[in-house]
Amino acid sequence: RTEIYEDSLLNTQKLKEINRIENEFQLREIERERALVEAQNRAEELRLKGEVSRSRWIQYASLAGLITVLIISMVFYNSLKQKRLDNKLILDQNVQISRAAKQIATSKEKLEDLTNFREGMTQMIAHDMKNSLNTIIGYSSINPEPEMKGINKAGRQILGLVSNMLDVQKFEDSNVTLHKRLRSLWGMVNEAVSQVEFLAKEKTLSIVVEVPEDLKVEVDPELFIRVTMNLLTNAIKYSFEGGTVLISGYEEDGKCVLKVKDQGAGIPEDQLPYVFEKFWQGESKKAGVSAGTGLGLTFCKMAIEAHNGRIGADSAESGGTIMTVFLPLDHRAPLEQKRNTIENNGYQEEVAEKLRGKQVYEVGALGRILKAADDQKLHGAWRKAIEEAIALGDQEKFNSLVGLNEKAE
Repeated sequence: RTEIYEDSLLNTQKLKEINRIENEFQLREIERERALVEAQNRAEELRLKGEVSRSRWIQYASLAGLITVLIISMVFYNSLKQKRLDNKLILDQNVQISRAAKQIATSKEKLEDLTNFREGMTQMIAHDMKNSLNTIIGYSSINPEPEMKGINKAGRQILGLVSNMLDVQKFEDSNVTLHKRLRSLWGMVNEAVSQVEFLAKEKTLSIVVEVPEDLKVEVDPELFIRVTMNLLTNAIKYSFEGGTVLISGYEEDGKCVLKVKDQGAGIPEDQLPYVFEKFWQGESKKAGVSAGTGLGLTFCKMAIEAHNGRIGADSAESGGTIMTVFLPLDHRAPLEQKRNTIENNGYQEEVAEKLRGKQVYEVGALGRILKAADDQKLHGAWRKAIEEAIALGDQEKFNSLVGLNEKAE
């Protein structure tokens, strides 16, 4: 029994030990499972936190993208709106410009019509005046009555103004044909002086000519004489009474130089660049330029430039004004020049010689020469052309038909 009891005790102890071991094992298993669960829970928690964080970042990114899209949309909308406003403004401006352009074009057309009307009317009046003046000058030149001299002088002055008006228009229209001849400068200057001497006498002025007799220049004699007359008339008009008008000519650096100096008040320095402009008159009484039509010096400039020359104005140190003309010199030997309008006919040449040097306003003298001529010996077309030139007062055409004034050679 004791052995049995001991075995029983031993078994009991073993059972207890086994139970203890099992309990410990179970506890360890429970602890392990709990640790595993906690680890899983922590992992799940971390996963959930990661997903939440990722979700937030996605939300932030989405919000940022949305805001960016909204900003871009607003910028695009504002840009489109501004572009539409700019386009509308440009369209309105284009409409205004188009209207203004139409108004300007209309005004320009009206101005051109008025200008053409004015020029046409001026030419018509000038031509009619020229014809009447030629008649007055022609009649007064052959009438011995003393008062006719004043009429003749006034008529010549007005004729010069009218001729300036017509010739300036011709130069502007490029409708002037130069009939150049090699002529003596001295002869042409003295011809011009003879035409204005009566003006100098009225103011007790003396005209001094200092031009060499052997200096020749190739010009259109009629135009050059008129230029010289205009310059002399201007100098006389504004020289003080009892003074002297000096006209000198010489050759310098291959050019013919002609100077006209008066003893007037002179031209202010600030007005010198404008004295040759059309209709310019400035302070006429102080400047030393004609207060007529304002075309005299314009005509001079156009005529000289048509000869490839130039003209300038300066104030003299001693007072007064100096008008200087520069013309190119041609040193080649003069060629024999044929008169295209006169047939190689001795009698017709004789009649032409009598007509040369005459002015178209000398109607009486010209009429007597033509009346005395033998019609059978003259070319009919030539005589008719001469009579038309006289009737129209066209000195240039008249000179071309009869040959220019040989006295100026």
